[in-house]
Amino acid sequence: MISILSKHFSPPGSVVSYQAEAEGKYAWFLATWHPDSEHILEEIQAEIKLEIINAEPLKLSKLEIENWLRDFFSEYHWKLHARLRKTELREKGISLFFGLLYENELIFVQFGRMLCASLDAKGMVQLGRSWKHYHIKTADELELIGYAENDIKVKSHRVLLEEKQHLLIIPSPIALKLLDQYQDLSSLEALLDSYKGDRQAAWLHISRLSELQKPRKRKLNRLQISSIVLILLAIVAVLYVAFGNRFIDQGLHKTKMLVQSKSISSLEDLPNTLKLRNADIMKIMDRVVNAPARNIETRVAWTKDLPYEVSAIPAFDLEHIYIASGKNLFSYNKKNQELDWNLALEEDIITMNRTQHSLVLILENKRVIGIKENGNIAWALPLNALPEDDEEPALREVSSTDDPRIDGSIVVIPEQNRISIVDSNRGELFSSIELKQELRFLSAYDSFDSCFYAVVGASLLKIDLIILN
Repeated sequence: MISILSKHFSPPGSVVSYQAEAEGKYAWFLATWHPDSEHILEEIQAEIKLEIINAEPLKLSKLEIENWLRDFFSEYHWKLHARLRKTELREKGISLFFGLLYENELIFVQFGRMLCASLDAKGMVQLGRSWKHYHIKTADELELIGYAENDIKVKSHRVLLEEKQHLLIIPSPIALKLLDQYQDLSSLEALLDSYKGDRQAAWLHISRLSELQKPRKRKLNRLQISSIVLILLAIVAVLYVAFGNRFIDQGLHKTKMLVQSKSISSLEDLPNTLKLRNADIMKIMDRVVNAPARNIETRVAWTKDLPYEVSAIPAFDLEHIYIASGKNLFSYNKKNQELDWNLALEEDIITMNRTQHSLVLILENKRVIGIKENGNIAWALPLNALPEDDEEPALREVSSTDDPRIDGSIVVIPEQNRISIVDSNRGELFSSIELKQELRFLSAYDSFDSCFYAVVGASLLKIDLIILN
């Protein structure tokens, strides 16, 4: 565990700040210093801190932090350069230390006179930039951030803090005094306190503390284990009865659909077939504990405006919705309703049907074609005649085979401006939804997402079937 033992700065010439997550395992440290005491420095150093806060470095992984440090400070050097040129400061550059802590490892960069040292019982070791000859270096040699009129060199350093190891960040005027006066760790804090009256004084002193020994966990005896097992079995039994003895059926139904959708159709599809998506599995688990229907409601989940006229009943699979408009076929992502791809065909699309391996289309020129999930044509065959142009069925039946939460079956009745849900056994009206425009097409029941897809006017609607228990 890392602890801040002391920090000190003397505004407006210096600032020492930090930010850490709740457990203290991840943090960043910032120390800036300038020899002048102009009040404009407070504003400039506040801007530096705000830039770092807005960049949210604690969200970065350890793998990308060194690249981020290089890119961030290379770009910010030019921004600070333009800012400092508008001031009347004698030294138009800032000394800066910035470090990111990942548990016990510190990754840091230094500019100008901000120096760093490691201290333990054996003595003091300089880290990063060398402390030698700092009192005679020119401004170009100091590599102040914001000073040079060319790109600044950003070099990151890593240090792994061992137990009882201390780290001190300090500007060179105070560091050179410390070199002559430091004796051991026991006198370090008293020595730092003696510098507090110096206008140029600033430091950050952190240390890794000894890890606390965790108490051994008490093992459970046989009686306690048996009691826990019986309690769990009782809870499972109560839940199973309370949820209508159908949540297992629902889970099996969803899993079967997912596995069938991922079945291997060719050797080339094997790598993609093996990639079962975590989001789909979590979606099944989220729905698995629903009970058989006692009440049913319908609700519009989302509406998608379409810039074309729909000419066939929508089709769908586990991930996509397919819309036909004359000779054009459009595939939309279910999750965000964004267009994945579109395909222009030689003739108008008459009907669509989603099979296990492809989307099957019948075209007006007496051809039937199979479309892969990526929008490529898989196969094509001629037809002797087109299917009869029957009117769309007035009713849709959804049974427990389609959704295990339903007892018996329900009937979905599409009307010109309304969709109604009726119990097919008792004739009881469960729910109805009024439509603002004419209902043109209604899809089959999507038993994986528990919904229908309706074309109403010039819009596509997802209508959820909500089962209340």
